[in-house]
Amino acid sequence: MNMKPGKLLQALSLCLGASFLTIALVVALAAPAGAQVASPSLAIDVSPGDNAATQPGEIENCIEVPAGYEFDVDLIIRDVEELLAWEIYVEYDVEIMEVLAVNVDMFLAANAGSSVFDVSEALPDDDGTLRLAAADTSDPPTPDSGSGTLARLSLRALAAGESRLDFARTDIDNDSRLDYAPLLRNVSLGIVGDTNGDTFFDGPAEGAVVAVETSCPPGPGSVAAPGGSGSGNTWVFVAAGAGFLAIAAAAAGIFLFRRNGSSPMRPTPRA
Repeated sequence: MNMKPGKLLQALSLCLGASFLTIALVVALAAPAGAQVASPSLAIDVSPGDNAATQPGEIENCIEVPAGYEFDVDLIIRDVEELLAWEIYVEYDVEIMEVLAVNVDMFLAANAGSSVFDVSEALPDDDGTLRLAAADTSDPPTPDSGSGTLARLSLRALAAGESRLDFARTDIDNDSRLDYAPLLRNVSLGIVGDTNGDTFFDGPAEGAVVAVETSCPPGPGSVAAPGGSGSGNTWVFVAAGAGFLAIAAAAAGIFLFRRNGSSPMRPTPRA
């Protein structure tokens, strides 16, 4: 049957319209009513025994320990998409506890082919603000999505008292602009969780408390018995030469980026 061009175009348009309507209907029925994409969040878990690299357990936000006790705490991220690099400053009281070791080969190292480059501040830390940072420099990129443990810190309780463990958000020069705070980059080099344009993560970031020879503040999320191991500036980076980890380590293949409009203020290197 012959059909005039105008009629043929009209018929094709109707068919295509019906197809798109069917696809839209299928997608709408497949998605739960009112479903929303979860926003990323950060937390510090002081009892990480049930945490895995890509599967965090229940978050405990206070732990009671005796002086001299060594234990681990985890930096947890939830509901992130295609994370490739991150930088976090952790604040704590150096009179109450010390950081013995840092392990960043966790969430970013979970995918096959990952190559995690650790650019955290060297230990020992003596000012109570520890910079932790890592990037996956694999080629092709292997970004990580979901929830997991960004880093594990090994700590030692030094003296009686209470110390907070917090994600630092600091304005060093009192110009009403943050100089360092949590910063996350995805595989497209985009900033994750920045809602106000300052390049820093603006989502929930829950700290924790370490109570040495004393009790946790009242409330849920505390651990009465130690659950760790028992004994024993604002720089942002992205992988510039993916797959060249050896070159990156030896020849600065990881580029460092400051937030727009600010001058570099790098922490004093540790001796």
